[in-house]
Amino acid sequence: MKSVLIFSDITSSKVSLRYAIDDIPSVILIGEARTTTSALQKAYQMEPDYIIIEQSSPLFDGIASVSYTHLTL
Repeated sequence: MKSVLIFSDITSSKVSLRYAIDDIPSVILIGEARTTTSALQKAYQMEPDYIIIEQSSPLFDGIASVSYTHLTL
């Protein structure tokens, strides 16, 4: 089973992603984050297999978040 963390500050996006993930039997949603800080903390704590990141977010955009997470995890 693969684990997923969602990082988005848009509620409708998170709801849609939750429904999509629920339909995949081999994937489990382990957490959600609304802020960059929260997403990074949860990524360290939960160690998800995948992180779905909103491209435009406060503090870091999605690309910077991926780069930062990759370098620090």
